[in-house]
Amino acid sequence: LSLSIFTYFYIKINREYDNISFDKDKLITASSYAEIVDNNDNLINNSSVNGRSTIVYEKLPKHTINAFIAIEDQSFFKHKGINYKRIIKSILVNIKSRYAKEGASTISQQLIKNTHLDNEKTIQRKLKEYFLTKKLEKNFTKEEILEVYLNVIYFGNSCFGIEDASQYYFSKSAENLTLNESAMLAGLIKSPKLYSPIENYDECLKRRNLVLKQMQKCNFISKNIEKELVKTPIKLSVNPIVNSIEKTAINIASRKLKLDEKTLIKNRTKIKTYIDINLQKFIDDLDLSIFEYGAVMPEYAIIVEDNKTGGIVALRTSNNVDLQNMKRQPASCLKPFLVYAPAFDNGSINLMTKIDDSPITLNDYTPHNAGNKYEGNICIKQALSNSSNVCATKLLNANTIDKAKNFASKFGFIFSKEDNHLALALGSMHNGCNLLTLTNAYSTLANLGFKNNISLIKNIYGKNNLQLFNNKENKEKIISSETAFLLTECLKECSR
Repeated sequence: LSLSIFTYFYIKINREYDNISFDKDKLITASSYAEIVDNNDNLINNSSVNGRSTIVYEKLPKHTINAFIAIEDQSFFKHKGINYKRIIKSILVNIKSRYAKEGASTISQQLIKNTHLDNEKTIQRKLKEYFLTKKLEKNFTKEEILEVYLNVIYFGNSCFGIEDASQYYFSKSAENLTLNESAMLAGLIKSPKLYSPIENYDECLKRRNLVLKQMQKCNFISKNIEKELVKTPIKLSVNPIVNSIEKTAINIASRKLKLDEKTLIKNRTKIKTYIDINLQKFIDDLDLSIFEYGAVMPEYAIIVEDNKTGGIVALRTSNNVDLQNMKRQPASCLKPFLVYAPAFDNGSINLMTKIDDSPITLNDYTPHNAGNKYEGNICIKQALSNSSNVCATKLLNANTIDKAKNFASKFGFIFSKEDNHLALALGSMHNGCNLLTLTNAYSTLANLGFKNNISLIKNIYGKNNLQLFNNKENKEKIISSETAFLLTECLKECSR
């Protein structure tokens, strides 16, 4: 009776799922699921997620292929899509540990999941995966499956496919990957954030070593080579240009839609930016080597904002920079908004108001001008254009810190409870501020007191061109036109 029931359901399931549509085109176009376009709907040329950076199987080093086989699917060339022994082992391990500790998906199953299915964890989805994997194996050779797989898997930092990952992390084509580099990339795909060589180097190293260990167990490398390589560091050569816009656009879009990056890409998302491709080319071609400290380039970000729309029309960042969370001391850039704007606004000063630029101590704080240069009795316009630290401190003290912070917060600056001292006049913020806030604050002056929502993304579209996000270009009046004009007049003559 039990056998009859099992046979009945087996035949029923086979009939129901055997007719599932297998779309070969989804494999061919798997790495072009997302589009990032400029303000004129043109694809941004260096976009990794558009699938232009792919590589054929024959060009990949044998050790690169072996690294992925060893860590992901050691029986790949032997099974027919499903590894039944691995499934049984996985079930037993998971029962013993009482949670889903070990997976059993083959490379073929992973490819189907990434190209044909959503992330639902249901029996129906697993059945679809099973039957589609069987069809995949009938229609493609093992080499073809592996080629597509390596060209679509996610390696973090907006890199989809091994060629883009190699170009990003090592500044070279995947056909030139070393064994050490191949092992790192193979280990990365399980959890690109956890094993990121940029964010979590130690974890990345442990994972790389596990890949090497598995390669040795599979006899892909000798024990001596394994011992030698586990002592070898991972030497990155991250390309500072690759994925700069894409990485930021995908990061912002995933936050706005509350989706992980991998799902966002897979859902055929189209992200329309404000990017002006001519301006973008200009800043991409800038030689920033003058900012190098020794042989090290510090973290940086370059933003060009359109004052009319608030859109970011050009963007360049260094490796792994998150514009939202990259905070630095604003220094004297804060003075116009914290010190002078509230004083102009309440009428306590005008351009010709005199102020004494001489050394002083206020509340046990003694500010010093750059180069210890003091001008004596000068006008406000000269005090701001010269960026006098003494004058700024005096004005902040006169206006009171709380009133100044309340006024500056209109521009988007966020202060902490520690920001309760006169050094704040010199831009000494406890948590600092990000470049988005600072850029938008100065844009407000150009707009005569109207503040825009600064944004890289204009629109986000999903399947069937359904609009998922639209950036509302609403201007908000936060300071008077007169105050904005007076600040701008002073800043036009900045000498230091």
